[in-house]
Amino acid sequence: MNKFTKFEGSNHIKKNTNLKDSSVGFATYIGKNCNLYRAKIGRFCSIANDVSIIISDHPTNIVSTHPCFHKGNHPVMRQIGLSMNLNYSHSDSGRVDGYNIKIGSDVWIGESVKIMKNIVIGDGAIIGTGAIITKDVPPYSICVGVPAKVIKYRFNAEVINFLISNQWWNKSKKEIMDVQSLFLDVDKYIEHEQKVIEKHIHEKY
Repeated sequence: MNKFTKFEGSNHIKKNTNLKDSSVGFATYIGKNCNLYRAKIGRFCSIANDVSIIISDHPTNIVSTHPCFHKGNHPVMRQIGLSMNLNYSHSDSGRVDGYNIKIGSDVWIGESVKIMKNIVIGDGAIIGTGAIITKDVPPYSICVGVPAKVIKYRFNAEVINFLISNQWWNKSKKEIMDVQSLFLDVDKYIEHEQKVIEKHIHEKY
């Protein structure tokens, strides 16, 4: 971890995790031996051990993929005397607000998952153990495999749309504690939240 990483609070980071230039949302915990560089991570995320972002890539549209031709300024290339094309740089800049990846809120990532750079993982998604994420992950989807594919969704479209708009993770800790028992039944939670919305509309008009 470094001084440029920001934590919203109630976070737990296990040993040997390399977390740099990142943003970690409230209540998110991260397992051991993870490598997360320039990651924007939402609230209430569960990240298991050995999760890594693959940030080093090579261009495929030039003659050679060897870094001496597209990263001549890299210290290793200078050390071995192969600093070429010094005016060219294959950019490693992130796509999402300067971050390498963006992980939404309420995301569960299993052990030994590898995530390619410039990926967006949607709110509520689940990524199975050992998966390699090569493209964006839809909200509330369950993705497994190499490369990872969506095998199902946690809820039907109507429930997913409600939870995305509801964004319970942005409520205060007290608000969440007040309805904690409802989290055990998604239908009861939605019913409660709809009543709250109706009450606010009635009071407004």
